[in-house]
Amino acid sequence: MAPEQILGKKVDERADIYRRGCHDVRNADRPAALFPRDHMSVMYQHVQGKARVPQDLNPALPPGLSDLIMKAMSVDKTKRFQTMVELSAALERFKR
Repeated sequence: MAPEQILGKKVDERADIYRRGCHDVRNADRPAALFPRDHMSVMYQHVQGKARVPQDLNPALPPGLSDLIMKAMSVDKTKRFQTMVELSAALERFKR
């Protein structure tokens, strides 16, 4: 869940962008890999923006992808990609 969703705030397309950022860590198919394991702790970490840096989890990530993921996962939704089209365009350079 995006931080704003956990806090009961207004949710829009940027919540989906946050979720996509969580799942874009290569070779980690669950966002829990970015956060501690128990559910309450995971929700708290999402709200606080304390995700582990994807590059730390997978040093083989292409340069820049970790920053892109962290932008998609910004707690402040105004600092995320504003549309899925914008996120898709940014991800385009990482296609193999």
